Amino acid sequence: MPRLNFVLAIVATILFTGSIWANQTSYVNGQGRSSGFCSYTQGIFCIDDVKSASERDAQDNAEWNCRLSKGQPLTYSALCNSTCFPNTLTPNDRNTLVNCSSSCTMQCEIQN
Repeated sequence: MPRLNFVLAIVATILFTGSIWANQTSYVNGQGRSSGFCSYTQGIFCIDDVKSASERDAQDNAEWNCRLSKGQPLTYSALCNSTCFPNTLTPNDRNTLVNCSSSCTMQCEIQN
């Protein structure tokens, strides 16, 4: 009986190790942009909304790039870098056009 347990442990180890080697993880990038009109009374919330839309666009683009490689995007791993202009508003700003651009990177699991 101990010999059978040993053999089963070896087989399980080989199968588990084989499944790890079967997938390859790479990184994909995506770019996104968004614009919106903001005023001082809306404050930073309006700029944050434009920024969030830009990041969603960049993540969607990264997912698409992963799927083009026949991969499965690991969306929980997305990291984004965003820039907005202007990034602050003054009391005189009414209907100010805010432009944001984002770049996101995420892991993409490709089945070998």
